Amino acid sequence: GCPSKWVLVCGSASWGILTALLAYANNYWQMMVLRTLNGVALSTLMPVSQAVIAQLTQPHERGAYFGCCGAFLMFGTLVCSLGATAVSNKTILGNDGWRVAFLIVALLSLVLSLFLAVYMQGSKNQQWRETTVLSELKLFAGFFTIKSFTVIVIQGCFGSVPWSALSFLTMFFQYVGMPDVEAAMLYSIMTLALVFGNIIGGYVGDLLTA
Repeated sequence: GCPSKWVLVCGSASWGILTALLAYANNYWQMMVLRTLNGVALSTLMPVSQAVIAQLTQPHERGAYFGCCGAFLMFGTLVCSLGATAVSNKTILGNDGWRVAFLIVALLSLVLSLFLAVYMQGSKNQQWRETTVLSELKLFAGFFTIKSFTVIVIQGCFGSVPWSALSFLTMFFQYVGMPDVEAAMLYSIMTLALVFGNIIGGYVGDLLTA
């Protein structure tokens, strides 16, 4: 394994590069492969960022920090959905708007990876260590001996179903005839509620465990 800092740097940089390539996709199979790899890169960021928060905070304040992290994630989603949806069907400098949106997100991701590489301080207690896929799978399987973890995973399998459907909400609004800007605004109302929900939930969690 490698230190959290470099996992975040590589994950963010990979996400940016793959998102830039998505801007030049011309068929379904190119889009499918790039989106799959894009998802792999993105999936490295959230677990590691949560681990970093857990390492740097005290138990009595951890919920608030997790809540703020989730709130900023939702705020970024809000801004991106407003901008990207509004330009998705337009032509910008002779290019499809959705392609331009992909390139802007890719550029921001690469800038983020640069900032992480330069300014993020790595944990002094973390060291490079040898590992294998098999050993990591055994470690993962061991978590299922924890009953609460198993319940959370099972709950997540069912809980992710409606959220997966809601990810197509903007497309649904466009499909029923809403203008792009109105569709983006309507979706952003839900995202804005999630911003405040994350913050409130984090602080309530700290109060309940105090």
